[in-house]
Amino acid sequence: GGDVRIDGLNGGLTLFTGYAGGAVFQSTNTAVRYYGLVLNNLLISNTNRATAGGIGVNLTNVTLSRLYNVSVNDAAIGIRFEGTGGGSYYNEVYGATITRTGQGLTFGNGANENKVFGGRITDTTLRCMDFEGSQTNNSVFGTSCESFVTGVSVGTTAATYSAKFIGMRMESGTNAFDLRANAVNTA
Repeated sequence: GGDVRIDGLNGGLTLFTGYAGGAVFQSTNTAVRYYGLVLNNLLISNTNRATAGGIGVNLTNVTLSRLYNVSVNDAAIGIRFEGTGGGSYYNEVYGATITRTGQGLTFGNGANENKVFGGRITDTTLRCMDFEGSQTNNSVFGTSCESFVTGVSVGTTAATYSAKFIGMRMESGTNAFDLRANAVNTA
């Protein structure tokens, strides 16, 4: 399945709020691969970032999707790439703003060839970005991480291959990059 597009009204941000313990946007069956989700000009705001399971956009087994100008506030995870059982491949995120989260972006098992361009992640209680599972060739270009405990953690639980970070800005954090033994060919 796939090919879903959701646009904010009149070129502005449209608000989705109060989703508590689930994901605001995810497929109806995360065990099946979906293609072609497009989100444009959306503001997703939860009631509290400590809510377990609260995810702004869950791209589990979602492929060939584009997120433009999506903002996520007060979630456990802002945007999640996960491919266990199907693959989260070739997704692109442009100009996302992620604020007051536990983790801004997470890349789990089977998250391959995803790209993040620009944007800002600020005020995270754990990590700005976590590359936690077995994955290959995810890239981040020019994204700013501000006010964090750990900026980017790579190879947290399994081998992470060829993660790329280009032109990132790290400000007001304790540990900018945590490259673990499982981080392979990471630049």
